[in-house]
Order: sequence, then C-alpha cells, then structure tokens
Amino acid sequence: MSVFRQHQFVSLRPVAATPASVAIDADGLPGRMLRDAIAAGRRGAEPALTTRAVLTGWRWLGGCCVAERQALHADLRQAIARGQTTPRAWLPIAVAETNPALLRAAVAGYIGSAPRSVAEREQALEDVIEWFRRDLTLDRVAVFEALLALREPAVNARLALLRGRLTAAERDRVRNGFAAATDAATREFFAEWDDDPPVAQAHPD
Repeated sequence: MSVFRQHQFVSLRPVAATPASVAIDADGLPGRMLRDAIAAGRRGAEPALTTRAVLTGWRWLGGCCVAERQALHADLRQAIARGQTTPRAWLPIAVAETNPALLRAAVAGYIGSAPRSVAEREQALEDVIEWFRRDLTLDRVAVFEALLALREPAVNARLALLRGRLTAAERDRVRNGFAAATDAATREFFAEWDDDPPVAQAHPD
C-alpha cells in the first residue's frame, strides 16, 4: 500500500495563502520544506511526517518566488539521486504547489523513472490519478497535463475516463498546452475527446 493511501492528510484543505497565514521563522522555511519533504519520502516514514511536510508547503510555497521553488526542486532531485529519500518526497511539493509548470514537474518527479520498479511506478500513477479525481492539489489541470505528457496509451486510456470532470475552460487549457503535439497517442486522445458530449460543470465526488 502506498504512503498516499496509508494516511489521511487529504482531510486537510489549504487555507488562503495570505501574508498573515504565512509564518516565516528564523530557521527559514525553504530549508525546512526540503528537510520535511525528504523525511516524508523516506521508506517507512510515519504518515504524520507527510502531513507536516504538506502543512509546511502550504505555508511556504505560496509566499516565495519561482526561483526559490525551482531551487527546492533541484535540491530535492539531488537528495533523491543520492538515496537520501524516495520519489515520494515530491508528494508534499505537488500538493502545495501553485505554479503549473512546477506542479507538472513535481508530478513527473513523483511518478519517477528507472530504476523504479514497475510496481512502484504503477502505484505512483494510481496515486496521481487519485489526486486529480479527488481534487487534492491546487491545480488539477496541471496534474492532468502532467499525466498526458507521459504520452503513454495506457495512461491516456485512464485519463479518457476522467476528462469529463474538466470544465470547458479547463479542457481548452489542456488543448492549448498540447497544441503542438505531434505524437499519435496525444492526437488520438484529443480526436476522441472532440467526440465527447459537452460538460457544463465539474463532477464532484
């Protein structure tokens, strides 16, 4: 069972990232965010560590610049490469991120690549699809786009079952993001999507 399914951080919802809600301390939230993400991603980590990392992300990521968040991504990639943690460390980053490009990168990091086992990658895909289905991130369109960017027919088949949850505006955003796509899997996905009935609103669970 994945760390995502083991604990209940999903019951928490982010508060508005107003200046009053962003608590900056002497320790420095960028460093704390990295440490908390690394701790949450370690094998066998307690669920409470993920909750703590998510809360740190909500406090910090909304109040820092893109360059600081890009630096965090680079530091976390290095920590994973050194074996200090696992790709699961991307979970609190993905849940708290508001920048679409950085959120897509966090999703890609969470899914990971070789040398991850087939089973680990499949579980990560299941987790990310659940993030979209239950609207657990701050930008579900970016999550959808990150999955579509894999350009894997099997993943696209699962997205086809979920694309009806997107509003017309969200659908246009996805289409615009892939306007230059030339691969057969993506072109087929959009051709089939054009045949879907229009959706007036998102589908809440």
